Order: sequence, then structure tokens, then C-alpha cells
Amino acid sequence: MLGAALAQRVRMSVTRDSLLIGDSLHVNLWVSAPAKADIFYPQIPDTMGGGLERLAPPEFDTLENNDTLFSARFWFPVSAYDSGTYVIPGIPFLIQSGGVSDTVFSEPHLVYVARMQADTAVKDILPIRGPIHQGITLAEVLPWVLGGLLLVILGFLGYYLLLRRKRSDSSEEKKPSIPPDVYALGILHAQVDRKAWRDPGAKPYFTEVTGALRYFISEVWGIRTLEETTGSILEQLRMESRCDAERRATIGKVLELGDQVKFARYEPLEHECTDAGLSAIAFVESVSADIRAEEVAKQKARAAEEARRAAEDAKQKDGTEGEEV
Repeated sequence: MLGAALAQRVRMSVTRDSLLIGDSLHVNLWVSAPAKADIFYPQIPDTMGGGLERLAPPEFDTLENNDTLFSARFWFPVSAYDSGTYVIPGIPFLIQSGGVSDTVFSEPHLVYVARMQADTAVKDILPIRGPIHQGITLAEVLPWVLGGLLLVILGFLGYYLLLRRKRSDSSEEKKPSIPPDVYALGILHAQVDRKAWRDPGAKPYFTEVTGALRYFISEVWGIRTLEETTGSILEQLRMESRCDAERRATIGKVLELGDQVKFARYEPLEHECTDAGLSAIAFVESVSADIRAEEVAKQKARAAEEARRAAEDAKQKDGTEGEEV
């Protein structure tokens, strides 16, 4: 008796039972159950009845919900693309009420799909003709050509002005008036002494340290470091005879750690920040000492050369005066 009672709670209807190929109809499902019953709605397949295709997801609307009765409407559109008779099968609903579960099916429905009838007033069906070819006139093309040329000219002009501005900005960039080692060491000592990796943080700290190191390398050895990667800088340093493998290793370690902190969000340890700053300071001081030693040697060589020339000039002068006497 429960199954018979539940069978009356689901019914199906269609908006029409026949249609032409490509047309659509709506399948409506009404379900009712006692209040507080659990109703499990079915999964409607994309294709049913051997050729009916569901066009949109099912929609749901509650019709009545009170202390004694719950009813709802469940509907979706279908269509077919071949003629014939199709059966919309019974759709199951699982209803649980009073501790009893039962699966209730809606009644199936027949749908007839017909082909479009040929017009008897037309004797022969002619083939589909392609579009009529029409030539393009100069008046139609000329505005597009002129517009394209104008866009190209404006693009080149904008690129030229931007390139000129960048060159002007780079040429007018002011460099520090103090020696590069003094400038770099001032930044490095300031960052290390006040432990800048704590405040404002590791990223600003390594930005200052690597920036001072790049500036110093560029000034003393003429190597391009602006907007260059660490790998590119190290490759250029291989061609610098005054930068041996140990110095390249020091530079590479500091710059690579800075890249990780600035771009990979690496959180360095306290000793890593300290070691990087002290290594950069030691590098700058070592290279500066070598440069000063080279300058002293060059000055001594120039002084010796000047003394030698002065002695030769004095000797030639004495010889000339002796011949005159």
C-alpha cells in the first residue's frame, strides 16, 4: 500500500507530444510527499529516449510547503535532431518518509518528431548559392589604408620619443662625486652597523648591499651591472684579470643570496645577513687596496721616468756646453 500511495506523488507531463526536428518542448515533473519527507531528485542524463537531448540544466520550484504537504515542480527542455518516435522514460524519485524508503517512477511519455514537409508549390529544390562577389572600390579601402599608415607613423614616433627619453635620462643620471670605494663602503658600513636586516627588513637590506656592490664593480672595472643578472655580471668578471676566482665566488655568493631574498622571498638567517655585508665590505676594501697599490706603483714609475729624462737632458746640456768652450 505504501508503494501504491507513493506512486501517486510523482507525475510527468510534456508541453506537446509532437514537434519538428530542431524544435523543443518542456518536460514537467510534479512531486508531492508528506511534510518533512526527504526527496532525492534524480540526475537527468544529457540524452534520453534514444535521441532526445536535454538543452539546459533542470530547474526546480517549490509549489507548496506546509505542516502536512510538500510539493514541487521539476522541469527541463529537450529537443531532437532526427525524425521518429521517442519515449521519455519514467524518471525515478527516492522518497523517505516515516523511516520507510521507496523509489517512485513517473509515467513514460511518447514524443513524435517529424521532418519539415517540402513546399508543394515549389517544383524543384535548387542548390544553395554562394554569396554574390562584389569588388572593393578604392573609396572603401582608402580610409583603412590611411588609418593604418597613421597608426604606424604614430607608433614609430612614440617609440622614438620613448627611446630618446630613456637615453636622455641615462645620460643625465648623476653619479656620486666621491670615490666609488668611499661611496660603497659608506653604504655597506651603515647597513651592517645598524643591522638593517632587522629593520626595515632583509629585502631593503640586500637591495642596498647588492646595489652598492654593483655600483663599485661598474666604476672600478667598467663592467655593465645596471639591469644585468647575476649570471651576466659573473660572466663579464671572468674577462677581468684583476678579479680572480676567489673574488668572483665572493661576489656571486652575495648577489645570489640577494636575488633569493628580493625575488624568491627567501628569509635569510642572522649570520647570513651579517656574512653577506662583511664579505661585501672585505671585497671592496681588498680591491681598493690593490687599486691604490697600482696607483702608487704607477706614480713611482712616472717619477723614475721623469728623473731619468731629467738626468739625460742635464747630461746632453753639459756635453753641448763643453763643445762650445
